[in-house]
Amino acid sequence: MSKKSGSTKKKAKRSASNVFSAFPESELAAFKQGFQMMDYDKDGVLGKDDLRQTFDWVGRPTTDKELNEMLSEADGPINLVNLLGMFAAHMSGDAYDDQTVKNAISSFDRNGKVDLELLRKRLTTEGDDPFNNDDLDTVYDALGVDDEGNVQTSVLIEALCSGGGGSD
Repeated sequence: MSKKSGSTKKKAKRSASNVFSAFPESELAAFKQGFQMMDYDKDGVLGKDDLRQTFDWVGRPTTDKELNEMLSEADGPINLVNLLGMFAAHMSGDAYDDQTVKNAISSFDRNGKVDLELLRKRLTTEGDDPFNNDDLDTVYDALGVDDEGNVQTSVLIEALCSGGGGSD
């Protein structure tokens, strides 16, 4: 009898491994770490409160409507496997599509500008391979940072999206 329950677990693990094979091991570790950071209640599922706290943490208040729209993109509860499946479905080659980049950068938008120190905080403290300040200073210098440490959201998006760098 115990063999039968063990084989069921093995089968479930094997079916979940398909999504894991879509990413290199280093990316899986980063996704797992990011998921754990967003899972504020530590229940293994990203819910509305987890997303709200994540957006609050980056300084971007969200409405219930926005949170519900985000959650509706998933085919079920957003556990790590489901989240990886969502990322795999949205990825095109080695890069995110322009709309995904625009959405990510827009989450930092405040009145048409991005506070680069807030972005720096995230980029230097999160993930398995955080950026160092010298690298960010080089990038930030190329973006045209204003006296308050902000860059226009549209400039940052254009720099990161395909075809960027052309139309001023």
